[in-house]
Amino acid sequence: MRTPIPETRAAEPHRAFATVAVFTSFSAIAIAAVYWISRIGFANPAAPVVRSAMLAVFLATAPYAARSALRRRHPSAGRSLAGTKQGDAGNGQGEPAKVDRATGSEHRVSGAGQRNSYGWATSYSFLWLLTLAVTAVAGRAVLLFGVNLFPLLGTVGVVSLVVIVARWMMRGPKLASFAVIATSIGFGAWAAGVVWGRIYKSPLFAEMMALDGIVHHDAIGLAALGNMLRTYGVASVGLDGLPYMPYHWGSSWLFAQMANLLDMSVLDFYQLGYPVTMIPFFLGGVLGFATEVRGLTREHDVRLQDLRSDFVAWVLLLVATIGVVPMAAMDALGVWTSNLVISESYAVAIPCALLLLGTTMVYWKDFGPDPLAAQNRISALLLPCLVLPTGIILLGYLKISLMILGFVVAGYAALRVGLLRRGAFLLLTVVVAVAFALTSREVSLPAHREGLAPLDFLRSFVPPAWWPLFPLVHLFWSFLYVGLRMRATGISTIGGLRVAVREGRILDAEVVTVLALVGLAPGLLLHIDGGSAFYFSDVQRWLSVGLLLAGGSALMFHAPTPRQDFPLRRAALAMLAIPLAISMAMNATFWMRQMLRANAATRNALYSASASTTSGSTIRDLPSLGDGTLLRAGLQSARNQNALSELRQLADLPRADRRRTALFIPQDESAYWGILARPGACTFAGHVAPALAAMAMIDGMPAVGCKLSRYYGLSGYSPRLRPQTLQDMMPSVLCAKARRYGLDRVLTLRFDVKGRATRESIQCSGMS
Repeated sequence: MRTPIPETRAAEPHRAFATVAVFTSFSAIAIAAVYWISRIGFANPAAPVVRSAMLAVFLATAPYAARSALRRRHPSAGRSLAGTKQGDAGNGQGEPAKVDRATGSEHRVSGAGQRNSYGWATSYSFLWLLTLAVTAVAGRAVLLFGVNLFPLLGTVGVVSLVVIVARWMMRGPKLASFAVIATSIGFGAWAAGVVWGRIYKSPLFAEMMALDGIVHHDAIGLAALGNMLRTYGVASVGLDGLPYMPYHWGSSWLFAQMANLLDMSVLDFYQLGYPVTMIPFFLGGVLGFATEVRGLTREHDVRLQDLRSDFVAWVLLLVATIGVVPMAAMDALGVWTSNLVISESYAVAIPCALLLLGTTMVYWKDFGPDPLAAQNRISALLLPCLVLPTGIILLGYLKISLMILGFVVAGYAALRVGLLRRGAFLLLTVVVAVAFALTSREVSLPAHREGLAPLDFLRSFVPPAWWPLFPLVHLFWSFLYVGLRMRATGISTIGGLRVAVREGRILDAEVVTVLALVGLAPGLLLHIDGGSAFYFSDVQRWLSVGLLLAGGSALMFHAPTPRQDFPLRRAALAMLAIPLAISMAMNATFWMRQMLRANAATRNALYSASASTTSGSTIRDLPSLGDGTLLRAGLQSARNQNALSELRQLADLPRADRRRTALFIPQDESAYWGILARPGACTFAGHVAPALAAMAMIDGMPAVGCKLSRYYGLSGYSPRLRPQTLQDMMPSVLCAKARRYGLDRVLTLRFDVKGRATRESIQCSGMS
């Protein structure tokens, strides 16, 4: 008879998630610090930065605090193996245990359907999803009830972090703990460089708009969408009324609620709030999923569940995010390491999908493939019949690629474990398929449905010489996980692989393979504008990386080389590791250098605009470019400053007034229509007012002759076929357009030569 596992080692498996909370929190704090430092010399209040960091800390620590509260309420929480003999069937309470053929571990079926109080509904993964939902509801409550719960949420986050860090440091190796904190700060600095080193976003975004209007249209279009959701409750970009835009607008809605909590504009949230709150959530979601899986497969020892001391796992995370191959080579192969933080919807959808999968895996551990056999069928059926289908559909509102892939993977898994042989689950699948089809129409722009285009992604982004290597490099992480999983299972032949698949022993590897192949298909078969097929094919990377982190050292070194070969192997690894480490260091600093150069260039241009002598625009010149007086003088003389200030003031009007008002800016007002200056920017000029004023426009489509994009909501409006006339500007004509969308006032703006605006209000009530 084997010796029971000591209760002190298995009593608190949730402690491993403290590492995730600490890493996520310090990453957020580091990003916030970079933002504040980047704005030294400009208007730079600390309050918005601190509030953003506090909200990020709440998101990171609240799930752990909730788990701790559940443990205190249910002292048996986490002691599923206390009193159980390792390797024996059963749970120590006379309840049967079944072996999970997919992972080799056990799942238990009890009367409650849970491993004591750590079931799927109280798992860390599900609690984190609930935390995100609570945050969104709290943000919505600001508009509905005028009550802002941020002081409470922020205080809970800060207090929780202090307590978690103190206990976490006491209960683990100090050197490893400090290494995790240092790594999280380094990740934060790297992520800040990536998100602000591209033209998409910048800590000086407002100043760049005011200076010369050379900014990317992406954030402006998304801010317009977020503002229409915030002001009118309609998914639209508000260029000419409020027609619904079929688009994955979930992240824009979420950001609007968070902007309510933080009391900032949606456009400012995209520049500050999103990087500080959501990029750490992305990184933490990957680590949280990995820790959840470690807890399921390493129940016998809480120390092995914690990523803190697993050096291999941290190296894997570094390689997967920053990369060891020079970026020029990765770009040539269409593997864009920076895209994980550039796309806001992707950065939110990936961790949500992983946490939903983590929740499902906890459920699987409890109930296995036959929930109908559980004594408590309501508890057993709640996740597969309601939570999981709803989660997959909601993923469509965050990122349509995640919904499609989630539906395919869930269907495949249900087929493989035999659920679809049950009439009830087959019917459920049909219902979900119908919901999936209806949602697809709601979240997919018609302009994106462009038909077959064989090898489109390759032809558009990968030089032909690199095509043979594309599948290997793009799917590297899937190949690595599947290969290591087969090795760990002892599969070395095709016959052995067939037997393992038939017996269901490597279902996880099967799912990774299906996800990789299905995700690669859209880019090879369809044209998806802007390289967005990447957001299908890249998903497999994060599932594979999460599973690799879960395995860590144990998976990577499952069958070590005999000891006498270690010196030679280490020498070979060192020879390979040195250039790769140098390449990683260059990758890690590349975008930070880009961000600093752009910051210096903007400062230098404002110095020039203030009639001061220039100080240069290189990174070395930054210390001499922080004079606030000169920067303010340059900003005041910037060509767009007054017009932008006038538009921002409109956002300060009471929401009740804005909800009934449409904004009209005549086409001859060049102070507005010429704000954006990048090549082709005329097509996005109309988005500026909805993005800044948080009001919908009337007759706000670009001028005749402007080559229009089919994206960013523009395809939902009729293009302008003739120049605007005096008849078009008649109050009766404008009011007729406004009333189509339930608006009863039109506010007309006209600008003088200095960009200062005069307003004319047209009351449409009673006007025929």
